[in-house]
Amino acid sequence: MLQTGSLSRYFPWSDWDRAPAFAILLLATAALLWLSKKECCKMCFAVFLGLSDTDGGHAKTSMRLNASVPATTKRDLNTLQRLRILYKLRDRIDNFCIGLAALSVATVWLQFRAIWCSSETYHRDLPLQAPGEANAALLLLTTLILLHQIYYRYSVKMEIMALRNQIPSDSRFSLWRSPRLLFLPFLTELLLCGIFLPPFVHGRVYFDEERYSLPRATLEVVPACPRPLQMTTSQQSCDLQYSYPLEIVNMIVLVRLYWFGRAIRNQLLKQLVADKATSMSPATLDGIGVPADSLWWSFRISFALRPSKVLLTLFVSLWVSTAVAVSVFERPFPSKLDGEDHALWLTLVTMTGVGYGDSYPVTLGGRVCIVLGAVVGGLAFISLMTSEFLDSLKGCMAAALFI
Repeated sequence: MLQTGSLSRYFPWSDWDRAPAFAILLLATAALLWLSKKECCKMCFAVFLGLSDTDGGHAKTSMRLNASVPATTKRDLNTLQRLRILYKLRDRIDNFCIGLAALSVATVWLQFRAIWCSSETYHRDLPLQAPGEANAALLLLTTLILLHQIYYRYSVKMEIMALRNQIPSDSRFSLWRSPRLLFLPFLTELLLCGIFLPPFVHGRVYFDEERYSLPRATLEVVPACPRPLQMTTSQQSCDLQYSYPLEIVNMIVLVRLYWFGRAIRNQLLKQLVADKATSMSPATLDGIGVPADSLWWSFRISFALRPSKVLLTLFVSLWVSTAVAVSVFERPFPSKLDGEDHALWLTLVTMTGVGYGDSYPVTLGGRVCIVLGAVVGGLAFISLMTSEFLDSLKGCMAAALFI
């Protein structure tokens, strides 16, 4: 298999790079083919959204029976029906984008695993021999599909905003000429989800961080730097010198996890458009009163209705994502944090406010991840949990006074 011209000459990957990458690549290709077939059936997308032929027959019968209804009422009913269909379509697009975001993060993790576990050297003239190349190709494919779905999602959102009189009705035909209220978020999401390292691009990124200065050396006393710090040539400071593979740029893919925040909003809108939320005002569909599309409002309502589910989801997301990021950034140094198990332990004790100090990050990226994910995220999680605990105590006290 090592003869000239064989596949193993161009693909000498380890098992971490070969088997998982090709398995996910086949699954992604199958999903892409399925999506392309569904896209070809846009003329019958109402059936794809779950509207059966029976519902269509009932709608036709209702229109014949209500022939005496005024034209304005018919127009309003058609608008509400169209909004209901568009909300369902946007929900399907969001769910698909959430899956693509999760697949992108998993692909980046597999790419780093392939780089770490591969001990084979490769020739620069054969870039396909680089570890993690199959995962890079999969990340490219996933990103292109995600960008297409973002464009499709904002096209649907533009029509929703036009029907709700939030933008002029004549501006819904071109997304690139839409108002700033819609175009700026669309451009921001394209940038957030479109930044990644393309395939066949390799190299190293070197960092040199000065930690502290040293006193002037004398003949009797020679200053020394503790490990892993290294003394500079001038013997005036201790620096932390390390490097990453250029694939470290793909850590920005973790930003795509913001898509999971829309799952909460979609669950509430399902109840709203399905006429199950009878206590909510119909003005929410018109953009008046309660902002039904607001993620912050959706989070508050979901936390009030299902606090345990929201707290568990928030805790697991912060815990796992922070631990994975810390283990990636601390990989250049042989320490406890170069594996996911100790990184999970460090993140957990930091989020709970214990902080045993048995391990700590030394790189700038690892420290930033701990501060943002474990310290700030842990404070937010503990604050939400404390507020829920106090609300439960108020309920118990009110019940005791009533008894």
